[in-house]
Amino acid sequence: MGAQAVKKYFTPKWEEFSSHDELEDLLEASLASAIRASAIQMKVLSEFRTRMQEQRRRVAEASKADKEHQQALEGLKAALESAQVAYNQMEADLKESDSNLLNLTKQLDNANAAQRVAAEALEAAKVRPQFS
Repeated sequence: MGAQAVKKYFTPKWEEFSSHDELEDLLEASLASAIRASAIQMKVLSEFRTRMQEQRRRVAEASKADKEHQQALEGLKAALESAQVAYNQMEADLKESDSNLLNLTKQLDNANAAQRVAAEALEAAKVRPQFS
């Protein structure tokens, strides 16, 4: 069957061969060429696979780095929000302290005024002649 299939495939040129040996040599050369081409294809495929594995590794590393970066950004965002809350609390405390300081200042002014009035009353009492 093999020879018949080859004969059928090469029918137009079959008569050009003077012997079976020439055809056999041609088939061997063709087979050797096909084997070399297959070996080259296997080598190219192997290199392609290696490059694809390297590319997948790089993509995985980049993805991991991106996730780590994203987590760091989320951590920074949380820290910023916490700092903002602390700042707002400090600002509220400062306003309350300012209000308390203003009240204390008013109380001190009132106490000073009362002290002056008392001192003046005391002076007035000392200067006044006493009747018996």
